[in-house]
Amino acid sequence: MTQPATSTEPRAVLRDQAPVATRPATGRPTVVIVGAGFGGLRAARALRKAPVNVVLVDRHNYHLFQPLLYQVATARLEPEEIARPVRAILRRQSNTEFRMTEVTGLDAGGKRIDTTDGPIAYDYLRRS
Repeated sequence: MTQPATSTEPRAVLRDQAPVATRPATGRPTVVIVGAGFGGLRAARALRKAPVNVVLVDRHNYHLFQPLLYQVATARLEPEEIARPVRAILRRQSNTEFRMTEVTGLDAGGKRIDTTDGPIAYDYLRRS
């Protein structure tokens, strides 16, 4: 009688049991900023030279300058003139990482946010 073949593929893990995204081994605290609007981008830029790791989370990969949206509607500006990729805005910041995902929950006691791509651990949280 032969033994059944065992699979080497990883088994499915429930989202609640998914491992928390590991923090970089820099010894610096992790600041998670939820939202890449004006407030989120300003907070990320303010932390540019701070001794922290910044993780910026947003469900869109662009920053939209909404005060000029009416000019796009009236054909005075092109859409690409009022929207810019978040990664391009923060390209020169070595301590900042951008993740395009949607926040689905918050575990304040466990210091983590739950996202559609799994949990993200933090030391400090800023919601904008």
